[in-house]
Amino acid sequence: MLAEIGEYLIECPFELPGVVPMPLRLCDLRRHGLLIKMFSGMRSVDTLVSKMQSNRVIVIMNFCNICARLLMKQLQLIGAFVMLLPFMAAGTEAYAGCALPFQLSIGQLASASQNMGNFSSLDSCLQRGAPAGSVNGIQNKSGEETVDGLTPLNDGQLVIGATNQPARVGGLLAGPGISINTGPGSIAISTRARGNGLYHQVMSETPSSMSTGLSNWLNQGGSSVADTVSGITVTSPSAVAGDNISGRFFAAPNSPYSVTALVAATMNSTGYAGVGLGWYDGTNKLQAIFYQINNGGRPRIAVSSFNSPTSWHHDDYVSASNSFSQPIWLQVTDDGSNVKLAFSQDGANFLTVFSTGKASGFLGSSGYSRLCFLVSPHRGTTVGTVMSWALSQ
Repeated sequence: MLAEIGEYLIECPFELPGVVPMPLRLCDLRRHGLLIKMFSGMRSVDTLVSKMQSNRVIVIMNFCNICARLLMKQLQLIGAFVMLLPFMAAGTEAYAGCALPFQLSIGQLASASQNMGNFSSLDSCLQRGAPAGSVNGIQNKSGEETVDGLTPLNDGQLVIGATNQPARVGGLLAGPGISINTGPGSIAISTRARGNGLYHQVMSETPSSMSTGLSNWLNQGGSSVADTVSGITVTSPSAVAGDNISGRFFAAPNSPYSVTALVAATMNSTGYAGVGLGWYDGTNKLQAIFYQINNGGRPRIAVSSFNSPTSWHHDDYVSASNSFSQPIWLQVTDDGSNVKLAFSQDGANFLTVFSTGKASGFLGSSGYSRLCFLVSPHRGTTVGTVMSWALSQ
């Protein structure tokens, strides 16, 4: 039975015996926490090496990095028998902890099956816990004894957390008016200039379903929606008889607020086709301001209330058929107690055509809860487009 007589740290310079592409220096292992314990009859490094070569030494190491695998392989080449204790938390590489099936103490005479069982278990653990993935990848602990590697990141990519799931590789998305430029190790975020066109001071960036929140269907039927170069476009097939309004909506923000939209309608109608901006009570009722054809004649402005998207109830306001040009700005406002609807030809000066207290309004005090963009294809296929969108609070 061997008796432990002391602990020795190997001093530089000393190279591990064996054939290696680049010799592994034991002094380098010392920097990573390597401790070699000496037993009786081995009082020097030379004696240790000779005992290794004669296969009559047990070396117990206690460390936690890639040196383990390299040293084991080289000791195997020269016939030494090696036992590795479970890893500690030192070193630079990411390794999972390894548990040995047989716990042995100093002075214990272990059987060959126990030693080989520990060796096999530790070798398997090293294989599972070794850094994974390709060059420049990021390590991710995927289990008690396993390490996975994330895909190497490209310029501007980030590692993003996911609750109770492994981290993921992702990036930033540019919202309206925002530019994102990336490079090696850098992300630059800036605002985009709106230009100096005729209406640039009252125009928003090109709206989309995501940027406006108009992401829910109201009575879709055969209608379709698309984010285009000019804005959000809703196309509704002709309703030959009666109303069949389609639209997109989202939950209204807390009052007070106002929404201003530049809208356009592409249509050829013999009825009252048009586009509108207003409120939906979440069940059936609607109230909105419309730019619409007047029974196949010249365009007009109207504020209309509906029992449902397919059932008109009454008009709250109807303008003269003044052939209003388009695109045209429509605006809805909620101050908490009252709502009002307005239109403008220049996007800066608005004419309010209808207002009411919410409590006495057609939708009731709690019914002005969802903002909507509406398309009415009354006796003519109609394409409605939101070309500018601004929410002010």
